Amino acid sequence: MFSNIKHLIYQPSENEFITVLHVHLKNAIMVGNKKITDIQFYREVASALADDHGRGGVDIYDKDELEKEQRERDERRRHEKDFKEFGKKIVDKAFKEV
Repeated sequence: MFSNIKHLIYQPSENEFITVLHVHLKNAIMVGNKKITDIQFYREVASALADDHGRGGVDIYDKDELEKEQRERDERRRHEKDFKEFGKKIVDKAFKEV
């Protein structure tokens, strides 16, 4: 199954609000009644509030806001690490089958 992977692309959420793991297959697989060669896994890593307020919307004197922003940064790092490890596991299995 893993030997069907041609390319695996990891896109961290550096300047985006999602982390993406894109898998391109050598041979198409059937999903429902369609043949596909590309599969994407993604995760939104920023809340909707971050979209509306951006970096300038945080009051630097509001302790709750600062803690919330820190939690969001920690969550983003955790999600990115999880996606990166997931991609590494896929690559490791793909090369073991070759």
